Amino acid sequence: MTDGRFEFSRKQFNDMSVFMKNPFSIFVWLVSFACLQTSLFAQRGGEVIIQPNKIKENLYMLVGQGGNIGFLSNNDGVLLVDTQFQRLAPKIIKTVGELSQGKIQYVLNTHHHGDHTGGNAAMGIKSTIVAHDNVRKRLSAGGKSGASLPKLTYSKRMVMHFGDEEIQLIHLGPGHTDTDSVVFFKSSNVIHMGDLFFNKRYPFIDLSSGGSVQGYLSNIKIVAGMVDAETKIIPGHGELATQADLILFIDMFDECFSLVSKARKNGKSLEEIKKAGLPKKYESWGQAFINEDRWIGFLFAGAQ
Repeated sequence: MTDGRFEFSRKQFNDMSVFMKNPFSIFVWLVSFACLQTSLFAQRGGEVIIQPNKIKENLYMLVGQGGNIGFLSNNDGVLLVDTQFQRLAPKIIKTVGELSQGKIQYVLNTHHHGDHTGGNAAMGIKSTIVAHDNVRKRLSAGGKSGASLPKLTYSKRMVMHFGDEEIQLIHLGPGHTDTDSVVFFKSSNVIHMGDLFFNKRYPFIDLSSGGSVQGYLSNIKIVAGMVDAETKIIPGHGELATQADLILFIDMFDECFSLVSKARKNGKSLEEIKKAGLPKKYESWGQAFINEDRWIGFLFAGAQ
């Protein structure tokens, strides 16, 4: 793997006259090369650490690379919500073993994207995978089979009783995708929203997988009515959140969608709206996976 920085430095290295004139550039090149290799190593997952964040007794949010994982352990064993990337499965399983002696009995998928379902192949061999009907359909259409696929699926709503925990899986219709589930640990008052919630980040709306801008906004408002000030919310991406964080996310979405919709109604083009930009108070929200331009693009498409 190479990129522009590495190619440029290699040409410098081959030109020995450059280094003879400025020996300090050798040091600069070596530092740059080391930083690049560290970056590439991290991108391959070699540096990823699965960090458990305790929410309540035997209930954690596991943070690694990709979507946040929900972890519940009790007398019935272990239940996970999402599995991140396939290459991280051994690390996730190891972390689960350090937190609990129980076996992974169930894996619930919040939707079909690979950073939430990649570990299914490893965990589905001995565990039962549960998800919305459309998760199985989309994973199958994408070439997944066998242990990677959900064995139990549902259409609108499903209730599981795992130890003393009541778990509700709820499909609110197209939002982030057409495969979304909200997973509500009712007894513990903890909810995993999958990618229906990016905490203090602009969200990704997968329009090519049945996602809907207006559906997304409607769905998160419904979830806001299901939680209270004591609810802990596991977002698909970002830090553990509360009702106040979700309301802030809804306010951002509402304000941005209103601005873009009004501009489009007034005849502004997508490029004109991007040039005008969004309120400066949301500038930090565009520093993650979805930048401001992409976010405006989703909103523009949804404003039709």
